[in-house]
Formats: sequence, C-alpha cells, structure tokens
Amino acid sequence: MLRRFILLAILICGSSARAGEPQFPLLGSWHSVSATAPDGRDVTPKDGGLEVEFLSDGVMIQTIASSSRAAAGPIRYRCGYIFQPPDRVDYTYTRDGQVTTQQQRFLLVGDTVTFRNLDSGIITAMRRIKHSLIQSPRQVSELPK
Repeated sequence: MLRRFILLAILICGSSARAGEPQFPLLGSWHSVSATAPDGRDVTPKDGGLEVEFLSDGVMIQTIASSSRAAAGPIRYRCGYIFQPPDRVDYTYTRDGQVTTQQQRFLLVGDTVTFRNLDSGIITAMRRIKHSLIQSPRQVSELPK
C-alpha cells in the first residue's frame, strides 16, 4: 500500500512540473500570406510561398516554393527550433555549408501568426493550415544559395 502511495505521489509531482512548463502555441502547420520589409515595402513573393511546420520534438520543417527556383521546383528541409517563452522562437539552418541561427518574435491572434525577424526586420504573416498547400517538394539537407 505504501509503495502505491509513493508511486502515486511521484506521478503527481512529475505531472505538475510538466504542467507548469509553457506550451509552444505554434505547433502545427502555417502558410505565409504576406511579407513586409522594415521600410514598409511589400516583399511578398508573387509566385511563391512559404510553409512552416513546428513539430513537438523541436523540429521545424520549412517548404519553399519560389518563382526564382521554379525550374527546380519547391524544396523542403528540416532544422531544429527552440521556443523561448513567451514570444520568441530560435531556429538553426545550414545554407551553403554555413550554419545560421535566426531569432524571431511572434504574435499569435487566433489562426494567424506574425513573425518579426530580429536580424533582418522582415515581418511575415502566416495562417494556420491543416496540410501543405505546396505540391511535390523535394527534400534538401540544406538551403541553396
């Protein structure tokens, strides 16, 4: 009986510790709707798109469809992210052999999230989606130049 009580107490303590940790509110998939430069110019790609999926294990999957790479088709790559409560996400990716870390602040309102890149100042608005809207991306291990 005492063993059961101790086991129950351990389970309750473990559950309450996890319950106090902030939940990452952006889990799931997001599709870009606009991008704005720091000077206010609209820099939304006309024939492209960006999707981001945040997985619960700290993996972020980005899918990029760009008119500048139309011949090669859309690409998809995986990288890691870290949620910095209450409103920042940091992620690391590789481009042309160079490892880069980006930091973005976000504001979530309903099914719309706005990211502000802390390095470039670009603001990207995205809406929550159930599944990818970009067809047949090819997997890449790093971003091309």
